[in-house]
Amino acid sequence: MKLSFVILHYNALSDTIECIDSIKKCVGLDCGIVVVDNKSPNGTGADLDAKYKDDSQVTVILNPENEGFARGNNVGFKYAKENQNPDFIVMLNNDTLILQNDFAQRIQREYDASHFAVLGPIIKTPSKPYSSNPGSTRLPSEKWYKNYVRKITFKLYLNYIGLDAAYEWILRKILGKKDKHFDESLLEKRAENVLLHGSFLIFSRDYISKFDGLNPRTFLYHEERLLFLRLLQNNMKSVFTPEIEIFHKEDAATKTVAKRGLLKRRFQYRHYINSAKVMLDVMQNGEEKKQSLF
Repeated sequence: MKLSFVILHYNALSDTIECIDSIKKCVGLDCGIVVVDNKSPNGTGADLDAKYKDDSQVTVILNPENEGFARGNNVGFKYAKENQNPDFIVMLNNDTLILQNDFAQRIQREYDASHFAVLGPIIKTPSKPYSSNPGSTRLPSEKWYKNYVRKITFKLYLNYIGLDAAYEWILRKILGKKDKHFDESLLEKRAENVLLHGSFLIFSRDYISKFDGLNPRTFLYHEERLLFLRLLQNNMKSVFTPEIEIFHKEDAATKTVAKRGLLKRRFQYRHYINSAKVMLDVMQNGEEKKQSLF
């Protein structure tokens, strides 16, 4: 069994190094590690390249441009697929840590039992809901996405005149703050055909042989839903297993994309809208009939 790990790096150097160390500790030498620097503006891609230049286990790829989450990861996915011939490709955020020394064996046992296309573990987080998996067994409807695009577009317009934060505050006062409830008993139950969180995804040969990573049409957001939709449209299986646990520090790279406040929210609104439109298009037309980029 051969595993390849694909880590998308952006600015957060210590997190990426700690992630690599956890892979080496828990999996050992029988794996390849591909780090894709997504044109980090702080120059830490070059730091990684220098640190691992003599490490035969780690390959550092320096993207000439910031390709976003899906396309950035796809660079590493394709490299691993074409150069390392893996049985499984693990696509993980640079702020995640592997916790189990028999991590690889647990993947193999699940694949032998289910022949999954994509596998997701328990993702422990430092704050509520304390786990990002498992997700829903269904996707929102086309009607929901159309309404979502309208709502976020309205917030984007308000952002340009500096009123989006006030609008959100008024909504919270009127509607009240709703804490998301997570049923912790779900963590004890293995589940099939569920939405899996994009911070840690394990792809089997069933998936690798057919695809070169994630849907490349988004820059950020909704990647997990597009992946789940792809699996549903191709009659492929996703599995959540409580037998594998990892730790996710949460959003180390995303926090560096834009400054806090007005510009950060504007960045988010734009990509929420673009990704939702891609989702709508794939729901309506399928990936084989995809339209031009939004």
